Amino acid sequence: MVTVGHYNVLMVGQTAKRGMRTSLKTRFDWLAEKLSVGARLVFAPDQFKSSLLTQEPNSRFLPGASVVALVAVLLATFLLPYLNTGYATCDDMQNATLSYSDFVQRAADHGRVFYMTLHGPTAIGAHVCREMVVTKFFSLLMIVTNVILFGWLVHRLAGNTAVTWLSLLVWATLQCDSWEHYLITAYPVIFTISLSVFFLSLITYDYGIKRESTKLLFLSAFLYLVTLNYCEIFYVLGLCFLPILYRHPAASCKSLSLHGIFLLLMVLVYGAWRLYSPSQYEGNVLDASFRLEDFFRTLFAFSLSNFPVYHYETPDEIRRFSSFQGASFNPLYGLPVLADWLQNFRYYEPAWLMRATLAAGAAWILLRRFALKLTLSTWMVIGTSAVCLIFLPNLLFALTPKYQRWVREGSNIYMASYFSFFGICLLMGAFACHLTAITRMRPVRAVTAVVFAALFFAGTLRFSAWNDAEVASKVYSHRKWEFFDDFLSSDLFRELPAGSIIYAPSLRTRTCGIAGSFPGYWRDYVHYKTGRNINILTEKEEMEKSLQDKTLSSAPRYYLKYSPNHAWSETCLLFASVLSLQIVEDTADPIRVIGDEAHIFLHAFELGSRCDRILLFQDESGSRAVEVLNRIAFDSAKRFTFHLQGKNIRLHSAFVVNNRDAFYSCENPRLDYGPGFCGPETVNTSRVVRACDKDPKLTLINTADRVIEADLSFQLADWDGNKSTLTIQTKDARFSFSPPPRNSLLPVVLPVRIPPEGMTINFHYELNGARQGETRNLSDTTFALFNPVVRKRLNSSSP
Repeated sequence: MVTVGHYNVLMVGQTAKRGMRTSLKTRFDWLAEKLSVGARLVFAPDQFKSSLLTQEPNSRFLPGASVVALVAVLLATFLLPYLNTGYATCDDMQNATLSYSDFVQRAADHGRVFYMTLHGPTAIGAHVCREMVVTKFFSLLMIVTNVILFGWLVHRLAGNTAVTWLSLLVWATLQCDSWEHYLITAYPVIFTISLSVFFLSLITYDYGIKRESTKLLFLSAFLYLVTLNYCEIFYVLGLCFLPILYRHPAASCKSLSLHGIFLLLMVLVYGAWRLYSPSQYEGNVLDASFRLEDFFRTLFAFSLSNFPVYHYETPDEIRRFSSFQGASFNPLYGLPVLADWLQNFRYYEPAWLMRATLAAGAAWILLRRFALKLTLSTWMVIGTSAVCLIFLPNLLFALTPKYQRWVREGSNIYMASYFSFFGICLLMGAFACHLTAITRMRPVRAVTAVVFAALFFAGTLRFSAWNDAEVASKVYSHRKWEFFDDFLSSDLFRELPAGSIIYAPSLRTRTCGIAGSFPGYWRDYVHYKTGRNINILTEKEEMEKSLQDKTLSSAPRYYLKYSPNHAWSETCLLFASVLSLQIVEDTADPIRVIGDEAHIFLHAFELGSRCDRILLFQDESGSRAVEVLNRIAFDSAKRFTFHLQGKNIRLHSAFVVNNRDAFYSCENPRLDYGPGFCGPETVNTSRVVRACDKDPKLTLINTADRVIEADLSFQLADWDGNKSTLTIQTKDARFSFSPPPRNSLLPVVLPVRIPPEGMTINFHYELNGARQGETRNLSDTTFALFNPVVRKRLNSSSP
């Protein structure tokens, strides 16, 4: 017998003990022997010992209460904010209104038998409770289950406490959410449930081989069969069973027989189904006419996009919800990265710093007290398992032209990226553990642990900022549904006649992310919620058709406008009867609507929000600003309704602004008071700028290299005893204002487009009915701007 140390002697003994079964492990002996020479440069010679089952015979799964508590806190602080994110994907929105028969039809259309088995019931079950908090809680529970089972699996594969908990620490701190990622929504519970079942199948398979239990092997195969009913991803993930088979020296290929039989049966069923019902879904059709370059680009983009050093650009949607503009996590970028971190320091939230400190502390404890060197055989198991988890889930997507096109257009993340990150965590945890353990000198080992702790600190800080912005954007996006549900529960909606037509192009507009509705969605949503048939038209083509259809000429017509703005805690929804409606060539706002009254629904999203609100609109007399609420609290539900009446109100131009100290100031653009103004000064805690002559000038400074759309907001004081008129001339328009009543203020918001070189606004006032050549003391005719502020426009609904 040729032996390679004690390792082969033990292996042969185990093989003889189990009779005549063929040992799969012997097939790797030659490769292990050849690799051992190079491995001794990194691994100690005594590493090639006995069993692959564990390196810590007496180690505990739990390293200590402190580390467990730290990881649990980090995981909780990451996941809990998602309880109120609501609808976040188009699939999630649609599945909330589907029945099982709809999934049967989808199975026929897509050529996917899964929709008729477990896929449909799981998606429907996630929406049984209409309260999104309950639905989100179930989604979070399944994600926590994924993490726990993943830790259990890693402990079985590595047999190392440090690798196990470092992998979990990476997941809890460096997980990067995305609108494309589908991480925390109701619909992906299909994939989180199936992943838990798959992890449990791998764990059961490992126990079944170790204990030589046919029952456990059968249970593992059955669980794998269940996952095959969810998604095609698990067909290729079947290769993950091979590393487990390898780590048991005397395991036989017969251990995979049940899994192979079930896989073969499902392949036959799936193939027959596809022959009977070919898929009409573009994302489920493979095409051999693609370029190999596209295949690898798609595979690596979807698989490695969540790797912490992966280069990324902060999307505009994230920039809107966070002052932290992002900084690379790649230390190889050098000093520019350090400069970015220092530049963003003033934007760090205390909660982010707390999470980063906890992550660094947990990493330090694990690396200093539990780090152990890994054997080559253990590395083969860990490496193969990690590579399988990283790349195999995205293999079929990389073969599909639809997703290749997505990546070419800039997409980097898809739902299987969630699967891939578990493999990335396993590799990172094993690498940190091994690299720290192989350094024999205590000072060097301490420095290595400090470096990894610092990387955990920086990475946690960055991803905490990113995920907070994602949560804020998803909460903001879901407000549309919250507003609309308030409208559906109102007496105004209940009194609508059946068959009424509601023109609502603003419901089509995607406020953020990918939660954009499709034609007919809101009509289906109303029917699902209330059982009533109300025609809600959001597309220009639908509106044009309704105006041309003579059979609908007698149907009552209404207009609905949703005006969101993430910069304020309140948003509004306007509903009104339509007197006349005109279709225009404007993709953002394709209709012009006239009415004599409107109902304004306001909803406060922040507790204790009591601020003045100003309704801006246009009617037959021109632009108007009306104070709709003055320090009056909302009801217990944080709701308020305002009834607007007038003559020929341009309903599409109306929107509400929050006059919290005249909005808020920003660094760019900014104001520069030119000739003719005196001040600013403070009057009753308000900023006041007075006119010193009748032709003052105000300059808006733009330090950016592009045109900025902004709003100039201020309040005009009464002047000259109601005997003068103020004219404001901007680059694009001219506005005239009559003075407000004495001892009151007139709120004004002027939309402006500021070029890179800046712009000047001219103010001019003159006496009403004054004779030519008449002179008056300027102090008698002066006016004042209260709280003048220029801010970037964040709301596309501004008139």
